[in-house]
Amino acid sequence: MLLTDHVDIPTELIRAQEEERLVVFAGAGVSMASPSNIPGFVDLAKAVAKSYGQKYYAKQQRVQPPDVFLGSLDSKNDRQGVHEIVKQIMSEQTSRPSKLHNLIPLLFKSARDLKIVTTNYDAHFLTVLKNYGERYDGFDIFRAPALPRGNDFRG
Repeated sequence: MLLTDHVDIPTELIRAQEEERLVVFAGAGVSMASPSNIPGFVDLAKAVAKSYGQKYYAKQQRVQPPDVFLGSLDSKNDRQGVHEIVKQIMSEQTSRPSKLHNLIPLLFKSARDLKIVTTNYDAHFLTVLKNYGERYDGFDIFRAPALPRGNDFRG
């Protein structure tokens, strides 16, 4: 379905939404925009490295991806663990839900057909859903490893 000269939504996507089969996979890009300003994985690795007095370079990720680098920091240092530092960074008090956090839930009519899958650590989707009030009351939240079957979940 062509909405404008620049926006063409596939018919399959529209049909999935109408039939309550739409699932949105929302990654870090949703939370990187202002006013969320949550760092991406490379920037997160840089921030954690800085707290240990070290540096992590973007070009370094070919040899040592951010998760491997962060794991090595955690095992080498006796100071505050990587998990605690990441938790502090991700819970930055000035971070707020982005426009995408607010718009994505509107693709779903109610909590009954709400299906958003995210690996983001921030709680911005939860904040937005609670602010929408009754429309999304009763949505389910699943956290790994206790996840629902892929063909039968809501929340």
